[in-house]
Amino acid sequence: MTPFSGVRLPDVLGAMALIADLGLGQSMGHLARACLLAHRLGIECGFPAGELEPIYYLSVLDFDGAGATGTQRDVTAQFARRLGLAESVCDSLAQMWAQGNPATARQGSIEGPVAVSVRLWRLADVAETQHALGGPEAASEAVSALRGTQIEPDLAERFRLLARGLLEDLPADADQAWQPVRAALPRVDQQLTDPELDVVLEAVADWVDLRSARPLGHSLAVAELAGEASRHLRLDEHDIRLVRRAGLLHDIGRLGVPRVLWTKPGTLSTADRERIRLHSYLTERTLTRPAALAQIGVVAAMAHERLDGSGYHRGLSAADLPTAARVLAVADRFRAGLEGSPRRPAATAQQVATWLVGEAASGRLDGDAVEAVLAAAGQHARRRSALGPAGLTRRESQILALLARGQTNRQIGQSLGVAQKTVGNHIQHIYSKAGVGTRAAAARFALEHGLG
Repeated sequence: MTPFSGVRLPDVLGAMALIADLGLGQSMGHLARACLLAHRLGIECGFPAGELEPIYYLSVLDFDGAGATGTQRDVTAQFARRLGLAESVCDSLAQMWAQGNPATARQGSIEGPVAVSVRLWRLADVAETQHALGGPEAASEAVSALRGTQIEPDLAERFRLLARGLLEDLPADADQAWQPVRAALPRVDQQLTDPELDVVLEAVADWVDLRSARPLGHSLAVAELAGEASRHLRLDEHDIRLVRRAGLLHDIGRLGVPRVLWTKPGTLSTADRERIRLHSYLTERTLTRPAALAQIGVVAAMAHERLDGSGYHRGLSAADLPTAARVLAVADRFRAGLEGSPRRPAATAQQVATWLVGEAASGRLDGDAVEAVLAAAGQHARRRSALGPAGLTRRESQILALLARGQTNRQIGQSLGVAQKTVGNHIQHIYSKAGVGTRAAAARFALEHGLG
């Protein structure tokens, strides 16, 4: 039987919605409260439960669709299909950005009646925003102003009559707002198996790229590269899976930063740079629960840390950065270098490789991680000359030195931030290279070569 991952689908979707509130310039919990409001109004209007189900998914996947491209709309609908959601949800997402007549959607290839869930969501999104600013009266006025354009007249009138009762006890806490909506939905609280979690996180990775102005496929490419590099470093399967999942989610915090900053050309102001640097903190905070996501989030949030302490958001240095984070940092920089940005032209693979080797030489990136990532990417840059005796890598030399001081595999792993099993794998390669077969002989070899 395939074991559960410890993560439910709402854990992932709810985290995305919370961080998206910031990117939309809304208060935390706006999407959750608007979702509950739309659901309440739908019940008051007597709509069937099946027609209300897509509201939850519209809310967690909402973003400013003005000027959205066909690719953006298609990818968002595909995201729902990859999660195994009902076709009604996929159809509603495809209609999300329809403009013009509120009873008809004409956007690209979409034409036909707008789903009940979309009509309710449009109203609730406006109403909750204005209610937060000015109370029920402000919400009613805003909805009335859009009557017949963005909001269906009959729905606007129904809201006007019920507004105070619908709005008066909307929870401030997002979890409390989600709970009654989720309780009314079939299958929404499904537990994810490990393979299902990987499918969900891959879908999230593409959706985050779409939302945050990354080239589509960036996050998945970082994840695959970091995972393969981890195999070159002989990390154990747990750490390889952790690195890959962290690669998929390393940019989720970008959803909390306005998209305009990611696409802004030229020199950024100090304030802009600080807001951009905040995204790694938001990645960590977004993935604080459950424990299975939190473990991923800790590594994902280290993607911009550097060994010399010059990175962000914590300014961690080498002693605090596990191998998983070091590999992820290099994989992210390799892909970002190839892709370029509004402020930096794309580079060739060899140019990026040369730059990464320089960063390792300067002490900002881990040399072994750089070599592993470049090998995984098919870029065999000139190997650094600072190999240890018998061709030991820097990491192997570190482990041998700690072994010579009498540390156990567990203690070595704790010192270097790697799994105990990974330490064991390294020790076997050390034995092979040094031509020894016991810890005592390895310790003598270390002492003879100045590693004790």
